Amino acid sequence: MRRLINTTGDVFHIEEDAYLPGNILFADEHSIKTTNGSLTTVVAGCSDSGGYVEGAGEVARFSYILGFTQWKSDVIIVSDHGNHCLRSVDRQTTQTSRLVGQCGPDGSGFVNGVNARFKNPHALTVLNESFVLVSDNLNDAIRLVDIDGGTVSTFTAHIPSPKDMLMVRDGSIFYVVSGFSVAVVDIASASFTILSATDRRFIRPLGLDWLDEETMVLTDEMSAKISIILVSNNLVVQKCPEDEVWAKEAWWDNEKVEDDKNNTVRSCDLGNQFDGRGMQTYYMAVHKYGKDLYIGGRGFIDVIQLGQVISGSDVLVYSTYPTLLLFTFLFQCIIH
Repeated sequence: MRRLINTTGDVFHIEEDAYLPGNILFADEHSIKTTNGSLTTVVAGCSDSGGYVEGAGEVARFSYILGFTQWKSDVIIVSDHGNHCLRSVDRQTTQTSRLVGQCGPDGSGFVNGVNARFKNPHALTVLNESFVLVSDNLNDAIRLVDIDGGTVSTFTAHIPSPKDMLMVRDGSIFYVVSGFSVAVVDIASASFTILSATDRRFIRPLGLDWLDEETMVLTDEMSAKISIILVSNNLVVQKCPEDEVWAKEAWWDNEKVEDDKNNTVRSCDLGNQFDGRGMQTYYMAVHKYGKDLYIGGRGFIDVIQLGQVISGSDVLVYSTYPTLLLFTFLFQCIIH
């Protein structure tokens, strides 16, 4: 693992930059920034100054950005958590504008239609070319936003504290961090179930992304653990980032599997790991981009260099820059 950059604030979301290929786009507290690791520039907002202001570039003000999605490469749709609304950022002009919701500290609520209200919206994901989904955190709902029509409806209700969302490739279902667990939502029926291996498993799960088509990686902020969720086997592997070796055959012996089912996996000892501001590390955002896994936290973005699937083998190896993390999964030896 290596430090990519130190940031001004908390990093809750990371994506590859569709407007500037080769860069990553990230939420830095009250702002959106882009970086190639050497040069970091502000797209909109000001990291250390929150509020609500419409305007271009650094004139705009947000109140904690917990999520965003890129719409047709030149527009960013931002989940303005503290202002209870969604806003758009035009990459060409850098202009920030209200999209839906009643922006401002008094804008919270649960109202659909053109006068929609949210209560601490968190993550966004694109459903199709016309709609995006929003995890409306304190309303315990997934909301559906018609981008062109500017209207909001309720897609799924009564889903506890939804946060990050992750769509499958065929668009039939998506996964969402919910409360202390991860839920799977069926698009056709808009119903959800808790993925049993994750049921009340985590302390404060936040970020979610794919490692491959059947393996997710999740950050659990308050425990500082990185978790791997093997979807097809309904299994969770938790590991401390400071461990040097993660060997599947050693980790999943019978005793350890039983301990893990009973939520007795040891706590992580972060030791002397600190962020860019001298605070103990917490992991919030996670995003796989090419052969790298980007991890965002309090004042930093770190990079884990991932390996390749070994051709003709059942072994999937993820290896880092020397010193920290090696993931090895032997899928044929997974114990149910």
